[in-house]
Amino acid sequence: MIQRVVVVLVAGVVLAGCGSIKLSTAMVGWVHDNAFVASSKALSVDASHVAGALRAASSSVNELHTVCGVLLLDTQKANTPLPTPDDQATKLLSGAYENLAGAANECYGADASPLKRARALAMLARGLAKLSEGVARVAVASAP
Repeated sequence: MIQRVVVVLVAGVVLAGCGSIKLSTAMVGWVHDNAFVASSKALSVDASHVAGALRAASSSVNELHTVCGVLLLDTQKANTPLPTPDDQATKLLSGAYENLAGAANECYGADASPLKRARALAMLARGLAKLSEGVARVAVASAP
């Protein structure tokens, strides 16, 4: 009986090892397949444009709608390939994209409201901070 249990356990360990892939290998594939680096850079540039428009009291409704719309579209595009192979990276990136999308929506309706502009800027800052953490986690999880 004990021999059977040992054989089953050893077989289970061997079979588990056959189908596993290293986290770093999976993450490198995910990063490459989903153009993660370019997507993250685009979000940072978009956020910079949104922040500039929100801070400029002279920004027209059309200008806000344009930069905020671009941020929202790029955020939705970045969110599409989630989850990543790493739960922590997924959580950080999901939070970043949620805040960036919220900032874009708040910005879209901000027009001449200093309060809405301030809320959008705060959400934007939170989103960028989480994006930075997510990018760092992706780098760590991708390391050999």
